[in-house]
Amino acid sequence: MLVFLCRHAEYRSQYRTHSSDVSQKTVVSYLSTNTSDGTDKYGVHHPQQKAITMAIIDDLIVQCNLPLSIVEHPNFRHFMSVVDSKYVPVTRSTATAAVVKKSEVMQSTIVDMLTSVKSVNLTVDIWSDRKMRAYLGVTCHFVTVDEHACPKLQSLLLNCHRFSGSHTGERIASEFESILDAYEIKQKVDHVITDNAANMKKAMTLTLSCEYDDDDDNVASSISTAVEGVAVDASGVHAVSVDEPELWQELAHDDEAEVANVINTHSRQERLSCFDHTLHLVVGDGLKSTRCVSAALAKCCKTSSLLHTSSSFKDAFEQQFGGNKSIPAAVVTRWNSSLRQIKAILSVDFKQLCDLLESQEHKNLVPSAREWGQLAELVDILDPFMEATAFTEGEYMITLSYALPSVLSLVDYLEDIKPRLKYCTPICTALIQSLKSRFTGLLQHFVIDTTADITSLPFGSDIYIIATFFDPKFKLRWIDNNAATSDSTKLDLRKHVTGN
Repeated sequence: MLVFLCRHAEYRSQYRTHSSDVSQKTVVSYLSTNTSDGTDKYGVHHPQQKAITMAIIDDLIVQCNLPLSIVEHPNFRHFMSVVDSKYVPVTRSTATAAVVKKSEVMQSTIVDMLTSVKSVNLTVDIWSDRKMRAYLGVTCHFVTVDEHACPKLQSLLLNCHRFSGSHTGERIASEFESILDAYEIKQKVDHVITDNAANMKKAMTLTLSCEYDDDDDNVASSISTAVEGVAVDASGVHAVSVDEPELWQELAHDDEAEVANVINTHSRQERLSCFDHTLHLVVGDGLKSTRCVSAALAKCCKTSSLLHTSSSFKDAFEQQFGGNKSIPAAVVTRWNSSLRQIKAILSVDFKQLCDLLESQEHKNLVPSAREWGQLAELVDILDPFMEATAFTEGEYMITLSYALPSVLSLVDYLEDIKPRLKYCTPICTALIQSLKSRFTGLLQHFVIDTTADITSLPFGSDIYIIATFFDPKFKLRWIDNNAATSDSTKLDLRKHVTGN
């Protein structure tokens, strides 16, 4: 923040440099203007004028996310006249040009930063705003090493542009490839995280497929020509043999650089499914089996709706439970919002809630003791899923290593709690089946079969094993803690992972 507040210092240094080259009279004209009413105003190049303008752009429009139109709002202009009567507010077109210029400078800075990075990982997603305008977002994640040899995880937004038209795999692939080319990172991509949509899978298949391009054909043609030139001709004259070691000792500078680039490139270019998105789908599969608790959930939703639509019920609720108590509304596309709603219901006193609903003539919403128990069981079942989601949502920390232990823990937890359930057994069964189906690849690692190819299965990549093994929090503990696996299988798996 101090850097932002003192930004005008750089402009003042420019002023001092400039003033040493021109006369004082010219500098005064350069830095100030005089309006028709005789009021002095800062000139376009005055350091304070530049500093305030850049502060508006950087601090208000960019950082505070305020609209560009604010610079032309009468109240904002009056505010700026009170702050500094000499400041001349810029127009919207000037502010827009400044933002565009800053974005171009930022993109150039990111390109330079990524030049020294050997590998990157990307996340790609398409979403719509409230006006149903689609946007394609691409974020980049990589590790840098500072001067003290300390690794640091970096995250950058590469793209967030409108994505018009149909969302076909081909169009997504074309747009995504242009982004990779713009930042010169296509050959540095290790993994790309996307959702499980068919169009996104196809787009990544088209973009990350290892196909020969025209340059590969040219290289093959050159090699073929070279081999033909060193053959024995019909007259018996022996040409240079390909077996002569001198032929391979030295390479041209360009060829050597190309070979070094190929050797240093270790990108896997592999698409991975978003763990949190898949976990969201698992819970969705389980909640489809909620007929056993549908009545209790309906009463929760209607009670929450009353709090947000009826002022009289809101007043009575706050009088009973306090002004800082509420029941949030549930969002259809977010299962965790339903869980928060249920937790809020359960956090209030059961008898007081029943009395309140009856006094407000909503006897149909009064939950029975059975329905209260159903909601409590549902919370017990879904709480670990919310915990796993929270563990794997970090932006500035590596969370890939949590995927395998989370799935194993969830399966073991559900298998353990299932016999003790009274009402929600169908939900628990559906969740277990969905976990085993959507995370087949992860669970197949416990079947030691060297002939089986599980990389094509959901979450079948070995990167999950590698990430967990190298995380000091887990190492091989996930093998020992998996109670559903026999001791002999655990021993075989430990040998398979470590190679010993």
